[in-house]
Amino acid sequence: MKTSVSPVDVAVGLLVPVVVYLLFVVAKFLWNYWRLFRVERQFPSPPYHWLYGNMHLTDGYLGERYLSMIREVVRKHPRAHSFWLAPFLTVIHVTIKQLLKTSSNGLIVSTGDVWKVHRRLLTPAFHFDILKQ
Repeated sequence: MKTSVSPVDVAVGLLVPVVVYLLFVVAKFLWNYWRLFRVERQFPSPPYHWLYGNMHLTDGYLGERYLSMIREVVRKHPRAHSFWLAPFLTVIHVTIKQLLKTSSNGLIVSTGDVWKVHRRLLTPAFHFDILKQ
């Protein structure tokens, strides 16, 4: 018994899984993007475009115009605000006191003897021979 498979059947058999996978990827991207928009609505922000965010307010790179625009946003919203850099959402909280309280005794915020102990523990991990591997 001889069975024949037409080229159309092969094409459909190959394209359907690809299309289903692409639909899944797009749906997952849209779901994550929607979740970010829900978070973003809780914070004041400058007007943004759904695709490229607040990049139209900058000069295309994160230069002086970007910094002056951020200063203006901080002046308008001194406590916290959100900012879209293309598809990436950043939530900026100007005061760092709360962050320093919650970060405990890490290497960056510790001082004195605690800093020395943490530094001694981490130094071997950054030895040049280990970094070459």
